[in-house]
Amino acid sequence: MESLAFRMGETQRSAAAGLAALHGGLSTWLDLVQRGVAFTPALGGVVLGQQALTFAERNLAAMLDFAQGVAQAADTGELVALHATFVRAQTHTLLEQAGALGQTAVGQMADIARLAFPPLIG
Repeated sequence: MESLAFRMGETQRSAAAGLAALHGGLSTWLDLVQRGVAFTPALGGVVLGQQALTFAERNLAAMLDFAQGVAQAADTGELVALHATFVRAQTHTLLEQAGALGQTAVGQMADIARLAFPPLIG
């Protein structure tokens, strides 16, 4: 029992250190992505890029919340429950986000088509 408690403590310390490093790396990555969105082609890509960036930020926040929960978990039962909840929520979220991105892309392509071929498309 003492060995399990020791390993859980080590795991939590390791997770906390990894979480801090991950947070720094993700912040840098998001900064780079935001700069890249500004260079997305003007043919509707900016709207889609901004939407994708918003979704990425939400997903990263959810992942960081999950990692923090892992670092604070008291036992393996709590870890399993956290993981199941996270996977279920992210599956639902990613499906919704994929649908929203698809709708945005189709809308942007329709707008482009109307501009490029006004007499053919109403």
